Amino acid sequence: MSTLPKSQLVETILANADHEHLRRFFGIKPETSIKDRLLGFSKVRLMGYIDTVGGQLKAVVQLEYEHFPLKAAPTLYVITISNPSDFTLFATQSDSLRAEGRSAALTLTSDRAVRAVYVRRELSKVSSEPPVYELILGYERRLEYTEWDPDSTDYGISQNIFSLENALAWFPERNNKFAIVSCADFAAIKPIMDYLDQNFSLKANLPDLSQEMLMRIAEGSHVRSATFSHISSSSTNDNIDAKTITVFDEDLPSRRIFNDMREEHGREQRSGFYSSHPDILRAGVGITRRFGRIWTPAHLSRDELVRLALGIIVKLEVELERVSNESLSELTGFYSNSSVLIGRVPLTGQPRRLFDRIIRHLIAADRNQMHRDQFRQVKWYIESEDEEVKEFVEDCMKGISSETLKELLEHSKRLGLHASMTYECENCGVRNVTCKECGALLEALTEDGQIICKCPSCKRATDLGNFQCDCSVSCPAIDPYSQLFVYPNEDLLAAIEAYFAVLYPPQRNPGLFVVVGNRLSLLSGPVNPGAREIRLEELGLWKTRAHLHTHSCGSVGRIGKILGKTKEKCPINNYHPSRNDCETCLQSFPSREQLANGQVCLLRLFGIPIGKEFDGIHHGHEGADINYDDQLDGRPITVGIHVKSKSGKYLAKDLRRTNFKVRELYTQIYYTLYKISQGEEDLDVLGIGIPNKISEDVLNSMKAILLRFGISFIYVDYDCWIKIVSLAEEHISFEVSPS
Repeated sequence: MSTLPKSQLVETILANADHEHLRRFFGIKPETSIKDRLLGFSKVRLMGYIDTVGGQLKAVVQLEYEHFPLKAAPTLYVITISNPSDFTLFATQSDSLRAEGRSAALTLTSDRAVRAVYVRRELSKVSSEPPVYELILGYERRLEYTEWDPDSTDYGISQNIFSLENALAWFPERNNKFAIVSCADFAAIKPIMDYLDQNFSLKANLPDLSQEMLMRIAEGSHVRSATFSHISSSSTNDNIDAKTITVFDEDLPSRRIFNDMREEHGREQRSGFYSSHPDILRAGVGITRRFGRIWTPAHLSRDELVRLALGIIVKLEVELERVSNESLSELTGFYSNSSVLIGRVPLTGQPRRLFDRIIRHLIAADRNQMHRDQFRQVKWYIESEDEEVKEFVEDCMKGISSETLKELLEHSKRLGLHASMTYECENCGVRNVTCKECGALLEALTEDGQIICKCPSCKRATDLGNFQCDCSVSCPAIDPYSQLFVYPNEDLLAAIEAYFAVLYPPQRNPGLFVVVGNRLSLLSGPVNPGAREIRLEELGLWKTRAHLHTHSCGSVGRIGKILGKTKEKCPINNYHPSRNDCETCLQSFPSREQLANGQVCLLRLFGIPIGKEFDGIHHGHEGADINYDDQLDGRPITVGIHVKSKSGKYLAKDLRRTNFKVRELYTQIYYTLYKISQGEEDLDVLGIGIPNKISEDVLNSMKAILLRFGISFIYVDYDCWIKIVSLAEEHISFEVSPS
């Protein structure tokens, strides 16, 4: 009963005890106010009286104690939840954990501010309208003290003791994207959220409130104090040169300094204390934007705290609905403390801020695509004085700024972005910038504030100002930013999906995207629930003409050596053939000697067993190296395959994401999806072909990208290429020309 406030304890005694007995027991004179005198006694003395009387009085006090589960005035912490649990399962788990008690605690080291967290009381409903569930958690808080008794052998020695405290977690049933944790120690919040994650799979985070959110939560109350901080150097008040300043007055809204700072550009209110708040019957509330903290100096009952918590959540819902339409920067700012993992590494600092910018661009691009004539927030953005908002609307209206692109490149590895450069050749169309020495796709990087292209294999940088296409046409990079092609890896896509799962109000995750030049483009493909992974032998031509499914190779070792020599493009003219070279090659059938010496390219070889003529330069504007019509399950389809020659000495060794040819394949897949999305290509099946083994995680990643887009995935693997070369050799041996 120690958590019951003294004032409430006195009120309960006065309402249920005999006043004459009270006067005799405490020696209170007739002219003295019983209430005033009782308030002068310690809680220990009052509890002694209750124990002495016992009976009905003790039972009533015990019942009243249940309404005050916290020892002192608490702070309420809003937490956002990404994956709320079913309350039935939640209750079952809490029952089990309550039965286990401290043995099921989340334990931390004794030097931490909080040593352990566990369930003290299982999930229960504390409000029916609206429905709210409560979980009471206990945490052991470390207290350090120094022995002061000079006669003690421990005099002057610092020691630790631990205090068992309660924390109340409230979960509204109507909107389970939010919860409120009420406790007296900020140090306990992180362990509590870790405990909820570990035992209930609740991914919880603390939000940051915007200045407007602070004002809306405090709406209807009277401001008594306010703290303001500089957020930029564009201050318009030369008389106030402090970085942070707090002002207090009984009638603060009428004071000039308060109103001057509220209107001052470059300064924002960070916190405030408000009296007469509509959601609290007594005392007042303090609101701090950082971590969404709401505190009160009053020791309130559970009912009073729940009322305050529900009022906060309702106002936050309204605010988030507003900012989702008017200010995406405020929306992502609210969730800026939500953990974002790229792979297993959390994003912090500038990479995290850039991630939020990507989220805002994705939402804006999705809305712009769905409601081009009803982009509701554009007017608000244009009229805003906020520099970040102005920059964002410029990005949305004119494309992503060059400065943002440079920052994305600087932090591309941390963000899970891959960047390359494209160019447009009058003969070959739009192509990727490749290394002149080894043919590898060049990576776009920043160096000394400038964009450069470097080969991941030979580590050489390419002079973009004097760049030439493989066909010898000059294609200098006039504006490197406009020629960038940037795409996300699967870790970034997973992080974006997890982030969208947290957002309230819910936002549609547009899924795949690329950045082409200064614009973020969403990759929207066909709605195709039948998209799947297919095998080459399932395709009609490979069944009826090549009989790939029944073919048996002779000498796999000899065929493997041929495959190891064969290139994506034949080695004429220092690796890259001209258009005339390919046309001349296609006019005659290759010999066995040419095949054995690696003078027949992989693309030409691929076509021989099925009677198709694929050249080694693919001069057209198509995205895939191989592009042809086939059949699947009796229906006509169009197939596109990106082909790479072997990588490394050992063909059977698994290639992983770090391999530069695998990165090239990712880039080419994304670029083809971009062309499909733009209506420049039309494929039913897209895939890769390389005479190496590729790791399962890479294949699963590529397959997931394509299936998410809505087209089927095909992988022409090492074993398949062995059969293709063997079939091509048979055709050449019998001199069967392609029809």
